[in-house]
Amino acid sequence: MALEFAPYRITVNATRLATFARNGARLRLGRVGRLEDIAEAYLYPMKTGFSPGETIVVDGGALQAS
Repeated sequence: MALEFAPYRITVNATRLATFARNGARLRLGRVGRLEDIAEAYLYPMKTGFSPGETIVVDGGALQAS
């Protein structure tokens, strides 16, 4: 993860990686969200002109898993 975020100079705590893996395993998609996942959800309403006032949930299926 530290290598993936290297261009952004973000440090990664190994304990946090274990927490991400454990929490991600509980989600329907089997992983925690990535920066790209959030970015795509953010860009979608700006790209389309045919989705007025929508609420977009980006949670890896957490709402359905509870």
